[in-house]
Order: sequence, then C-alpha cells, then structure tokens
Amino acid sequence: MYHKPLTFTNLNGQSLYGVIESPTRYQQKGVVFLHGWSSYRIGPNRVFVELARFLVGKGILTFRFDF
Repeated sequence: MYHKPLTFTNLNGQSLYGVIESPTRYQQKGVVFLHGWSSYRIGPNRVFVELARFLVGKGILTFRFDF
C-alpha cells in the first residue's frame, strides 16, 4: 500500500489538497470521497480514513480531498 499527498488545481484556479491511497495491486476500481461539508478530508471521527484503509485492504484505490 502507498499513501501519497496530492495537490491539483480546480477549474477556478484554486489549489485543492488530497490523499491517494493504493494497494500494491488493485482491481482497476476506485472510490473518490466527496464530503458534503466544509471540513477536512478525514471526516468526522476519521471515518473517511478508516473506510479508505478498509477499501485499500480489499484492493480498491481511494482518493480523498478537501473542497
């Protein structure tokens, strides 16, 4: 598994920050976490971190970012 911070630019020219987590071998599937509040990408009580790591353990790539 690898965990990599990522910065990208949206259509408005704003920099967005996120984390991509990938298993060593993945199934060409992925999940993008789109939270519905102006919060940090980890989610309340780190729920997105825990879910992302669970999915990576099942061979699914994940991506979380801050809006």
